[in-house]
Amino acid sequence: MSALAGLDLAAKEEELRAKEKAGKEEAKPKATARRSNSFTRRKKKTEDGGAADDSAAAEPAKPSVKVEEQSDPLCEALQKEALELDAAEDYDAAGEKWYYLAEAAHNSGDLRREALAMQNMGTSLVNMGQLEQAFACYDRALHLAEEVEYVPAQIDALLMLKWLFQEVGALSNATRCCEEVLTLLAAVNDLPATGQVLLELGQLHALQEDWEQATLRLEEAHKAVLEHRAEEKSLQAAILLELANATLELADPEGALAHHEAALDV
Repeated sequence: MSALAGLDLAAKEEELRAKEKAGKEEAKPKATARRSNSFTRRKKKTEDGGAADDSAAAEPAKPSVKVEEQSDPLCEALQKEALELDAAEDYDAAGEKWYYLAEAAHNSGDLRREALAMQNMGTSLVNMGQLEQAFACYDRALHLAEEVEYVPAQIDALLMLKWLFQEVGALSNATRCCEEVLTLLAAVNDLPATGQVLLELGQLHALQEDWEQATLRLEEAHKAVLEHRAEEKSLQAAILLELANATLELADPEGALAHHEAALDV
């Protein structure tokens, strides 16, 4: 069953449409009452004397194009053209190529490749600022991936929808997308990927000022990263800093300080 089942999609499409009509005015989630302190972001000196920003590890990834070997030389050539156009930031022309690839896959009954092409067409539309149309592409890609039970494409589509919902402030929908991704990751036993998703889920709860759930999910994220991605120090530090913020909001300054100091020691 689709992760979007039961969501008020019509209302969300109205939100996307309203954002487009507003031109370049951003419709971002309401800022929370986070304290402006060093818990939010820190600079870490690297061995060469430069600075690395741990907060970058905490940023949700903007949708990007996905590549897969095509079924015939013509489609392979179309994909190559689309990638070149995307690299040149000619997103309108790139989107047209992805459309042709989706149509070719549909006509041949290849739903998996159709789902991939729909995702990429949606990403071209995101880059053009056409969020309503992008939403329709990602939603279609998700349903196609579910139909053929292709989990990687389901996860990709859900994460793209999550980004889109979060961009327009539909945080409860973004949260449900994250939760569905976690269910799929568990089903395919992709435990290393859960840390980043749990981090983003914790951030979503924080944006909704549900600090207990935020803390719970961030603690789960930290545990998952320590178990499966221990070498990724920046990700560990980012989670600990988010935990410091959430703990502080729960009126536990000692716990917040402990998380902050742990982040500095990573």
